[in-house]
Amino acid sequence: MRFIDAGADVGDTISTLLTFWKHSVECIAAFEPDETNLKQLENTIISIGSNFCSIIYLFATWSKSDILHLNPSGSASSLVDKTISGQNSVSIPA
Repeated sequence: MRFIDAGADVGDTISTLLTFWKHSVECIAAFEPDETNLKQLENTIISIGSNFCSIIYLFATWSKSDILHLNPSGSASSLVDKTISGQNSVSIPA
């Protein structure tokens, strides 16, 4: 199996997958736009220590190539409307 985790957060879905999926996993591609979560995601994958390839992208997933503006709130980043002033945001490729 090859698995794509879009919005991988800290790797909780990957951990659950590997707990219940009793067959081999060839590769996991994980997309996570929040840098704090990305570091925890990397640690989760390292701690699993399995024999599959893993590719981690510091990108959001979206319907087209774009730059999204996200409010980095830790566990669940949210889109920000750039037309509203005073909103904290970071620009993330998608």
